[in-house]
Amino acid sequence: MAIQRRGNPLIPKRIQTEAKNQAALARLDEILDAKPGTPDGEEFELLVALIEAYERVAYPIDLPEPIEAIRFRMEQDGLNSKVDVDNDSISPSHLIKGEGVGG
Repeated sequence: MAIQRRGNPLIPKRIQTEAKNQAALARLDEILDAKPGTPDGEEFELLVALIEAYERVAYPIDLPEPIEAIRFRMEQDGLNSKVDVDNDSISPSHLIKGEGVGG
């Protein structure tokens, strides 16, 4: 477990394995409705921080290439790869290259 109780105070333990992470997630699920300021609420906040720290290292997310991020966002908005702006066409690659409209 990521947290040990000795009497009343919480003693945090860094999560270092997937098994401990799963145990922490299970405990987090048990105290999901804990009220802030209560012992369970404090444990909840601490568990969230410990789990986030473990998962940031265990499951890193690489940032996309800028052009891919723009294409993805355009697809999400239902836009084509070329957009008509005042009769000039621009594409994501023009924006990245700094060419602007009609570039």
